[in-house]
Amino acid sequence: MSAASWPCWASVSSRALGVGAIAETVKRGDPAHLPPAPRVGTTLRINGVKGDAARYALYFHCRTSLRETFGALYPATFRFGGRRAILFDVGDRIPRRALRHCVALALTYHLRSRGGS
Repeated sequence: MSAASWPCWASVSSRALGVGAIAETVKRGDPAHLPPAPRVGTTLRINGVKGDAARYALYFHCRTSLRETFGALYPATFRFGGRRAILFDVGDRIPRRALRHCVALALTYHLRSRGGS
């Protein structure tokens, strides 16, 4: 699954306060997306789930509180992989509004953790 085919990168960047355009880089050999300014948000990656060709995931940094936040906000909407991923099956209908919100929270994680909002 390419980032370009995901429903939320461009629309979130203009809506998430202080984020601006999303920068694309490579982390762990995968395309990764993050705000270009440091200490604004955390990196997001999209990749297949290792050993399971029928699944892919939106990965985020495991040392954040994002997993707890996403789980509290969307307990029946998403499946999670440990402390660092929202899991999807190939062919799943993506809950765009909820996913957009999670992406925005990740892209502003450090701003909010400093007391911004």
